[in-house]
Amino acid sequence: MRIYFIDGNNLMGKIPSLQKKLKSDKIYVREQLVVQLDRAFGNSNNKVTLSSMAL
Repeated sequence: MRIYFIDGNNLMGKIPSLQKKLKSDKIYVREQLVVQLDRAFGNSNNKVTLSSMAL
C-alpha cells in the first residue's frame, strides 16, 4: 500500500477545469477535487490524505 499526502489548495490551482471556477465557487471546486481523487484512488489499495487550509 502506498500513502499519498496531497495539498488540496495547491492541486486545485493545477487542474485547469477547477482553476477556472476557483474564484467564483470555492465550495464546488473542493467537492469536485474530492470526486476526482475518489475516482483516481477509490478502487486502489492506496491511502490518500487530502489537506486543505481555509481559503
